[in-house]
Amino acid sequence: MTHSSEELSAVTLLKRERVSTMNGMREKLGVSHMTVFRALRNYGYLTSYNFNSSYYTLADIPTFDQYGLWTYGKVRFSRYGTVEKTIVQLVQHSAGGLTITELQHRRETRVHNQVSQLVQAKRLTRLTIGRCSFYMSAEPKQQTDQEKVRREQSMKSVLRSSQGKKGRLGIPEGLDISVVLEMLVEMIRTPELSEASLSRRLQGRGVAIKAEQVRDVIGYYSLKKKRHISSSNARKRIAR
Repeated sequence: MTHSSEELSAVTLLKRERVSTMNGMREKLGVSHMTVFRALRNYGYLTSYNFNSSYYTLADIPTFDQYGLWTYGKVRFSRYGTVEKTIVQLVQHSAGGLTITELQHRRETRVHNQVSQLVQAKRLTRLTIGRCSFYMSAEPKQQTDQEKVRREQSMKSVLRSSQGKKGRLGIPEGLDISVVLEMLVEMIRTPELSEASLSRRLQGRGVAIKAEQVRDVIGYYSLKKKRHISSSNARKRIAR
């Protein structure tokens, strides 16, 4: 394809400056918007996902990080293009979904509005554990895998919280950590179940735990309030 000298000048300028606005390139070259745009389109370009997409760079300039992002000064670019596509890809490539804070830390921009819109459009899903929301893939298999990771992380935090008090990673005597984790996960899912019902449900899934062992776990982690399991207290402890 034959390129005019003006188009070649636009590419040369952007190679030198690495990042620029359309108006900045037009003013320095003294050419029209269409000339610059045609040059960038023919060569390949990206627009920033902040500053209202007003900054441009050539497609072969960015050195993307592990998340597919590149920063030049305060201007940020994504190999995925738009803000929405970038958020979806970040969530898709995460082991256990991402919180708003985690997304903002990776993108270094606010994402509240875009994330809400993506959930409404069913391009992402939301999981709430305690008072914390996690955003996950809309693909069922991946969503299930991400949810499992997050719930296990939350349950392990309960176990770690007892380490300081007991001088070791606290697990009730006679129980395996995997059994304790299964029980704590089921408590979050169905906090209304009694100890006996919870035991029967777990045993039905092949998890060997008796009703008295369920009571031991609840007491061990102080998840019991008076004579009933306090689901709100359990959620608060698990969300830590």
